[in-house]
Amino acid sequence: MSLIPAFDIGLWNAWIFMSYVLFILFFPSLTNRFSKDSTRKREIPIRLPSNVQYSKIEKVNAYFFWLLFFLLNIYSVFLPLKLGTTWFYVGLTIILSGLVMLTIVMVQFAFSPPNKPVTTGLYRYSRHPMYICLF
Repeated sequence: MSLIPAFDIGLWNAWIFMSYVLFILFFPSLTNRFSKDSTRKREIPIRLPSNVQYSKIEKVNAYFFWLLFFLLNIYSVFLPLKLGTTWFYVGLTIILSGLVMLTIVMVQFAFSPPNKPVTTGLYRYSRHPMYICLF
């Protein structure tokens, strides 16, 4: 067993799951167009919010994260999934449950009142359910 897989561009590669994660990360910027409350500004996550002062280390960390995320998305295009194995079905169950919960959390956050903390749904059990779902 090799740690470096045979790179093969194909339909059943890991990019299928990564494309959904990319979409869901940009979902708040998409919902801003459909929101009735225009005072709530939703920014694209790649850009750091302009109303917060970040230290140089925080900026470097943020840009390093997005660079790594971008490179992993490119890597996922070439990473074939091994269909039919036990580990595939275990991993598929875990990732699908995480993606479903992440979608629920993002919708709850996007359509919550802008000046109040979100305390319904999965936010009732965790203060940061998005991190748990992505993990």
